[in-house]
Amino acid sequence: MITRYSKLKAEVLGKNLCVLCKNIKDNQNTLLCNACSRKKSVREKKRIKLYKIRNLCPNCGEKKELSGFLCDNCQTKSRERNKKRSELFLKAGLCSCGKKIFAGKTCEKCWFKVKAKDHTGSRKNWKDLKKILENQNYKCLYTGKELIAGGNATVDHIIPKCKGGSNSIANLQWIDKHVNIHMKFNMSHNEFIDYLKHIINYASSDSRQGFFV
Repeated sequence: MITRYSKLKAEVLGKNLCVLCKNIKDNQNTLLCNACSRKKSVREKKRIKLYKIRNLCPNCGEKKELSGFLCDNCQTKSRERNKKRSELFLKAGLCSCGKKIFAGKTCEKCWFKVKAKDHTGSRKNWKDLKKILENQNYKCLYTGKELIAGGNATVDHIIPKCKGGSNSIANLQWIDKHVNIHMKFNMSHNEFIDYLKHIINYASSDSRQGFFV
């Protein structure tokens, strides 16, 4: 059924006009001009703020639990939509954000965001984390081995958290996965260097003679 609104919409789209004020739009791919878009955004923010005060779901206006942004029904629908969307994107070789998959199921940007969330507590630090890897020229600080994001590159705490180290960017570095998992463990950077020196000094000394034929 063709409604009056659909006719108006087809008319203004054909002439590159705003659906609301019928003025010429800057972007042909949108329905609203910049002015109407800003007004709509302001109204939407006011509506969401009012619903939040009244403890109502911003999607359907129904009463919601105090802990959630959406009501249980809308949360379930949202999860199902996101799951279907992720499955379709994955089949097409795309990350959930729509970009080409870089490692596992994510693009390069999202991969760094996941690492930033895991090691700094915030996805917003992904650029700083990537900058550290770039400053290291994608080389492991202990072996000089090339580090591949999404492969053998792992984030390491210079001073481990169990010894009082923080999740700040200044306390992070990139090292080879094998070194991080099988060698360094919970040693600090200086402790690990001293340990390696001890191994090298002992291996090159005469103290080990007689152990090997």
